Amino acid sequence: MLWIIDGYNLMYQWGAIPRREQVGSAHFARYRQKFVDWLTRQQLQCHPQEQVEVVFDALDAPCPTPPQVDQNVRIIYAYKSLADHWIENRLRELTAPRRVTVVSDDHQIQHMARRYECAWMDCQPFLEYWSRQQPLLNRAATEVADSSAIEEEKRPLTAAEEVRLLHEFQQRPRGRGPRRPLRRR
Repeated sequence: MLWIIDGYNLMYQWGAIPRREQVGSAHFARYRQKFVDWLTRQQLQCHPQEQVEVVFDALDAPCPTPPQVDQNVRIIYAYKSLADHWIENRLRELTAPRRVTVVSDDHQIQHMARRYECAWMDCQPFLEYWSRQQPLLNRAATEVADSSAIEEEKRPLTAAEEVRLLHEFQQRPRGRGPRRPLRRR
């Protein structure tokens, strides 16, 4: 499967960036590299069969930067463009769109993914999925233990999974009463 990721969108969900830091600063570049390193490490340890393309906006870049490839993670800086535009062009080129998942909280990108018949995922569920996978060394032992179980263990949904499902089916969260109209004066 190919994951096409809106880089800054996911990076902001991944962890808090200090507000006082400016986007062009060296601190921000180090933070972005730390995010890319984490993503690459998770891909290598837990998802080696998956391919990842992470696209970052590069509107103010002084010159084009060639894509960086590390294992199956490809880092792209959309020179003089937004990641949204690069992603749309990439989706247009796909020959097997059903094997692609686009990761972004941006509704326009999600609509693009639907238009090109690709799956899409919000950033938080992606981070939970990408983070909770066990490394391959531990996964083999777990799969052997799980294969002896007759019935799959039922676990309650996490809050993020519940919100994602409710959003997909356009339902309101539990515990929230009906909306009441405001009183007019």
